[in-house]
Amino acid sequence: MPRPPRDRQATGDPGADRCRGWRSPPARSARLHGERDPAALARRLAGDLDAIARKAVASRPECRYPSMREFADDLRRWLQLRPVHAQRSGGRFAAGLYRACTFLRRHRSAAALAAPLLLALALAAGAWSWQQHRRAEEARAAEAVGQLFASTLGTATLAGLGSAPFSSERLLQHTEAQLRELRLHRHPALYARSLATLARSRAVIGDYDRAQALAEQARQALGETVDESGYVAATRLSLLNTMARYAQAAALARQSLRRPHRREDADERAALMAQLATAQWGMGEVYPALDTLGAALSQVRALGPAHDELQAQMLIQRSGLRAQLYRYPGADDDARRAIALAEGRNPILADDGRQQLLDVLLTRGGQVDVAIAERLLAGRRRSLGERHPKTGMAWIMLGSAEYAGGRIVSAKARNATGRELILAAYGRDHPAYARALTLQSYIDSRDSRDNLAALREALAIYRRTLGPAHDSTLGAKQRLAARLSDLPHAQQRSGDFAEIVALHRDNLRLKRRANLPTPWEDLYLGRAWMRSGGRAGLARAEPLLRSSRLQAQRYFAREDRYSLLAQDTWASFLYLNGDKARAAGEFARILERQLDRRSYVSVVLVHSALLHRAAYALENCDRRQAGELLERAYAYDLRRMGAANFLTQDARTYLDSLRRRGVLLNQDRSSLLHPALAATNAAARRCPRRAPAASAHRPR
Repeated sequence: MPRPPRDRQATGDPGADRCRGWRSPPARSARLHGERDPAALARRLAGDLDAIARKAVASRPECRYPSMREFADDLRRWLQLRPVHAQRSGGRFAAGLYRACTFLRRHRSAAALAAPLLLALALAAGAWSWQQHRRAEEARAAEAVGQLFASTLGTATLAGLGSAPFSSERLLQHTEAQLRELRLHRHPALYARSLATLARSRAVIGDYDRAQALAEQARQALGETVDESGYVAATRLSLLNTMARYAQAAALARQSLRRPHRREDADERAALMAQLATAQWGMGEVYPALDTLGAALSQVRALGPAHDELQAQMLIQRSGLRAQLYRYPGADDDARRAIALAEGRNPILADDGRQQLLDVLLTRGGQVDVAIAERLLAGRRRSLGERHPKTGMAWIMLGSAEYAGGRIVSAKARNATGRELILAAYGRDHPAYARALTLQSYIDSRDSRDNLAALREALAIYRRTLGPAHDSTLGAKQRLAARLSDLPHAQQRSGDFAEIVALHRDNLRLKRRANLPTPWEDLYLGRAWMRSGGRAGLARAEPLLRSSRLQAQRYFAREDRYSLLAQDTWASFLYLNGDKARAAGEFARILERQLDRRSYVSVVLVHSALLHRAAYALENCDRRQAGELLERAYAYDLRRMGAANFLTQDARTYLDSLRRRGVLLNQDRSSLLHPALAATNAAARRCPRRAPAASAHRPR
């Protein structure tokens, strides 16, 4: 028979002392039962049976069992290991504990099996309670950080992988100081994410050194904590790519992608792949980069409509890459799809898509819908306010779109407004300001060296902030070389030609190493060699110009700016190379298509075509036709560009020379026609004197 549970008598019940009536056993009884002393025997006998015996022989009648039935019932309860009535407990806790002990003794086997489970449950309950406490503490910390960011940066930027908002340096310094006062070291993931957000904001204002330092602090703050969302890694990746440290970015991206990802982190994995694509592109792995970005887009599409904003961001990124490969139809389609996905969900992102679309249209040089630029500006003003730098860029995009449509005066005003906004927001040492200067160069006067300083400043900013091989740096070099090539002869200096050749050759080297097409470099370097004069220059120009014609067919539409310039340059090359009849036919086709168009490129092409055809007529002794063509050129340029423009002055100079001397003379040697004039004038002087003269009246 199992031993009954020991007595759990409690203090605090006076009746227990009055009814106890039991003396300690004598020493002889202790020895008979094998115990050292009476106290040991008393402890052995103590328990429920002891309580029953004491109650049965109590000296006071009121303390005994009222009847034999109750005495027998208590004995049966003792035998069944149930609580007995003889036990007196002093309180609810003691009574509950006594009943629990008898229950466990009665069910000893089940209790033995249940003990580990109960222990595990107790431990789990403790762990759950601790976790709940930690979560509540972290939630309070996250709320404090969110309130800090909302009150300083203007938005709670801890969620998602979107771009950080624009903030001033003073405001970022204040935010960082307050963040560190929150003492978030007990929450490494939250602290790291907060530092990464500040790093992104620093990058937005162009403070890349501080941004990189904050990103490194975010990595250190994580310690052994897993960057589950990939936010810290994505921030470091973005900074490395921005600073053209593509090899480091690619290594970090691949390391992060090798880490096991949960299914719910598929969007973060896709964002890491997008950063890897940027790094691959920067290392010259152009087509693998497009493949990586395409795979990331496929993953995001599979996640459903909830991730449409991330898909729109990636489409904008791919549009930019496709545009650099001159795949304009695909770039155009990606930008428009991004706008459709973001419209109604994220107006700022939808406007980012519109800006990318305008970039594609302006770079391509075809027809630009000014309504897109007007909607972009309206959206930026509504979403970001009048003084935001993105609003400033929207002003510049509108000016560029208007300029492409021939609205030069209003375009200059728009550009000036936008440039001042960007300067006020970022200062002079920021890529956004460099871009504003580069776009300004298309609008500013082309008959002076005034905007060369702005282009050189833009190139220096890009080299300093983004590195010598960045896409923006390459674009600024090409633009500077093209601007030098377009200068009138009166504005040219002795070192210009050498600088043009050096800039283009450097771009050709870097782009070919990166497996990027080189249409503009081929075209403008070919034009530079043509202007240098002589058979040697033409020999160097010919392979470049043939390449540019092939690239025009491969990448551009027939009416795109590049295609038009390539056609004009090839016709000029044919003329200089002696194939003048064929060149005259090319110029006739240019006139037929461009005469009624209003873009600046069309005006330049019509001017060039009319002058070349006039020279060809003069060389063939048709002075009357030569004079009529020059009169048309002067009237056309005067109407489209005004009397002060160098194109108008160029046509007037040739017309006056023909009237006065019967030949074509011009001190401006910038035209591709100039190297051929010596032969043209020599032929004109050999013409019979009966050749018709140019009409004497001035064009109106």
